[in-house]
Amino acid sequence: MAQGASVKAVIARVEESTKSGAQVILSRANADFLRALLRQEVPEIYEGTVEIKSVARDSKNRRAKIAVYSRDEKIDPVGACVGMKGARVQTIVRELGNERIDIVHWDENFDVFVQRSLAPATVLKMFPVPDTDRIVIIVDDENLAQAIGKGGQNVELAGRLVDRKLDVHGEQEWSQMDENPRTRFS
Repeated sequence: MAQGASVKAVIARVEESTKSGAQVILSRANADFLRALLRQEVPEIYEGTVEIKSVARDSKNRRAKIAVYSRDEKIDPVGACVGMKGARVQTIVRELGNERIDIVHWDENFDVFVQRSLAPATVLKMFPVPDTDRIVIIVDDENLAQAIGKGGQNVELAGRLVDRKLDVHGEQEWSQMDENPRTRFS
C-alpha cells in the first residue's frame, strides 16, 4: 500500500517501544472490523434499532456469520442488514474482498438460535452434553455436508456464533451408533 493511501481498519492494539515510540497495530481481520462496517452501512444498527448479538469470523477462509436482533418487531434485522437488492451487505462483502457473510436472525430461545446458525440444514434433534459447553446435533443426512461445510468451516463458525462446541451427526450415522454413546445425550 502506498504511503498516504486511505485504509479502513480497526485499531487492534497500541504497542509502546522505547526505540521507535508508540506503534498502532491495525487489523482488517478482527471481528470488530466487521462490526464497524455493519455500523457504517446499516443505519438501523447505527441508530440502535438493530443490534449485533454475535460475530464469528474466519478471515483466512473468507467466511463470517453474524447474529442480529431487532428491538422493533416491525423491522426485520436480517433484511435491514442485507438491504434493497442486497446493496448493504454487498458493499461490506466488497470491502472484505468477497468474504461470504451469513446473517442469522438471533433468538432468545437458545435452541432456535442454534438451529438458525446451521440453516439451511434442518436440525432434527439437539442434545446439550451435561457439564460441558458441547451440543450434539442430528441433521438430515442430505443436509449433513452443508451443515458441516467445507473442512468443517460452517459448523465451526456456527459454534463460535452460539458460543458452544457443536458436534454434528447425520440421522443415519446417529441411528447406527452404539446404544451406549447415544444414551449419554438422550
